[in-house]
Amino acid sequence: MCDVGGVVGALVRYRHNAGPRTRSVLFAGGKPRGDDPDPFLPGFLSDLDERVELTRRLKRLPDRERLLLFLWYIDLAPVTSISRTLGLSRAHCYRLRNQALRTLVSDAPTGSLAEA
Repeated sequence: MCDVGGVVGALVRYRHNAGPRTRSVLFAGGKPRGDDPDPFLPGFLSDLDERVELTRRLKRLPDRERLLLFLWYIDLAPVTSISRTLGLSRAHCYRLRNQALRTLVSDAPTGSLAEA
């Protein structure tokens, strides 16, 4: 996570690996996908260090920037929806996203996951 692409990749992986196997309460307690009885998606434990580091960096962002990144990368909301939610223009959403990503990159501690 030492560049913007690495941070974006971590955000995308966070979305894909954070939840349980089922996506709906209708299937809760039901049969998980595949033969694996593990309730978590593959990669959940292997990406744990990356998620911990990402969470540490996200906590340092202002609430508005953190919400924008959550809506953009985790919720996959369209920019028009994000701009309405935050009361910003679409152009300002792009600027704020870029600023937040640069902040996450610059917050990389030396000698840790920054080189990973």
